Amino acid sequence: MERRIVKAVTAVLLIAFSAFVGCAPAQPEATMEPIWTPSPTPISTTEPTPEPFYSKTTGLSFVEEPEYHPITVMIENSAEARPQTGLMQADIIYEAPAEGGITRFLCLFNDTLPIEVGPVRSTRIYFLRIQREWDSVMVHYGGPSDVGRPSYVYGEETDNIKVRVDGIKGRWSAYFWRSTERSAPHNVYSDLTLINEELYDYTPEYRGQFRFDVDVDLTGGESFTEVSLTFQSGDLKHTQFVYDEETGRLMRFVGGEPFMVRTVTLDNVGEKQTATEQYSCQNLIVMSTSVYIIQEDSSGRRMVEMVGSGACDYFIGGRHFTGTWRRDSLDDATQYLLSDGTPLTLLPGNTWVAVHPTSGTITIG
Repeated sequence: MERRIVKAVTAVLLIAFSAFVGCAPAQPEATMEPIWTPSPTPISTTEPTPEPFYSKTTGLSFVEEPEYHPITVMIENSAEARPQTGLMQADIIYEAPAEGGITRFLCLFNDTLPIEVGPVRSTRIYFLRIQREWDSVMVHYGGPSDVGRPSYVYGEETDNIKVRVDGIKGRWSAYFWRSTERSAPHNVYSDLTLINEELYDYTPEYRGQFRFDVDVDLTGGESFTEVSLTFQSGDLKHTQFVYDEETGRLMRFVGGEPFMVRTVTLDNVGEKQTATEQYSCQNLIVMSTSVYIIQEDSSGRRMVEMVGSGACDYFIGGRHFTGTWRRDSLDDATQYLLSDGTPLTLLPGNTWVAVHPTSGTITIG
C-alpha cells in the first residue's frame, strides 16, 4: 500500500517537473555581431573615347590617323569620256581649260584610293604646277613633249615630281589597262591602290593649303542656289553647280544635264560593284586667273597662270563668299583668303576648284 502511494507521489512529481521544464522560456542562442565592410568601388570597363584624327585633304575624322599619301590623276572631260570613274572618291578636283573648248580634271586622292579611275589622259604644264604644291604621285598618259616649248611637261621644271606614273612610257604599262567598252583614247584606266602599295616610296611634304571646321561660321555669306561658269567666251555648255538644301551639297551639271559619274568597289567576296550617281561636292572654289593660247605652240595649247594672285569666289553650305587667292612661287602653296584677309575655312568633305579664266563669266543665282 505504502509503496503504491510512494510511486504515485513520485509519478505526480515527475509529471509536474516535466511540465515546469516544458513551460520554461528557451535560452537564446549565441550570436555574432555583424562586421561592416564597405561596398567595393566599381571598376569602369569603358575606355575613354580616343581623340579623332583628321584628314589633311578633306577635314573628315578618322579613328586612326590617315596617311598623307596623295595621288593626283589626269582625267578626261570630253563627251566621249563620260561618265568618268572614280571622281566621287576624289578629295579635291581641279578643273581647268584644255584645247578644243573643253576642260580637264586633275583629281587628288588621299582618303580613298579607287580600284578603278579614268579615263586617264595627258597632262598639261599648269596641272603639274598644281601637283607640285601637294607633292603627290603624278599619274597621267603622256603630254606635250616639244623640247623648249612653254608647254613641255618633261623639262627641269617638273623634276620636283618624285614619282611620275606616265602610261605612255612602257615601264609603267602594268599600272594601266584599256576598257573594251570605249574606243581609244577615251578608255585608259588605272588602279590607285596598286600604285600606292608598289610605288609610294617617299614621305610627301604637306603645306597646309586647306582649313576645315564642321562649325565654320557661314553668317557672313550671301545665300545662293545656283552657280554657272563659262570657261571661254561664248561657251553655252557651261558648268553649273546647284545647291541642294536637303543634303547641303552642290550638285554638278554640264549643259543643263546632271553630271553623272561611276564608282567601282569590291564587295565582301571580291566581286566588282559599279554605282552611278550625279557628282556632288561639299565645297566649291572658283579662282579666277589668266588663261591664254601659247603663241609659240603649233598645237594652240593654252597656258593657265598658277602663280600670282586673283579674285576668288567660295560657295560653302549654301552661302557665297568673296576673296582672293595668292601663290608667290611654284615652291609655295596657294593661299585662299576671304575679303577681310583671313584664311578660308571649308566644311569637312570633298572640294571642287574651278580654275576659271578671268575672261569667263560667273553667274550666281
